[in-house]
Amino acid sequence: MEKAAQKIASFLFRIQLLFARGMQRLCARLTMQQVKGVVVFFFLLGGGLSIYHVQKGVFGKKQPQMKMQTMQLPRHVHTMSDSILKPIN
Repeated sequence: MEKAAQKIASFLFRIQLLFARGMQRLCARLTMQQVKGVVVFFFLLGGGLSIYHVQKGVFGKKQPQMKMQTMQLPRHVHTMSDSILKPIN
């Protein structure tokens, strides 16, 4: 079991390294103007999504948090067994 976990972890680590190297090569080719544009884009995207979620939570249609439904017990369940579960005081 431990060998399989080790192989999976090393495979995932290799995938992570390949992704990091690819991103590093991609970012190395960007000019400073492009880097600023990417940062501003992510800032606007993240800020816009945050404002959207806050607005939806505050002003959105209210939904009930939880619905209570009765449960149908099978016939073979006896009510006498409930007395066993009750604490003795």
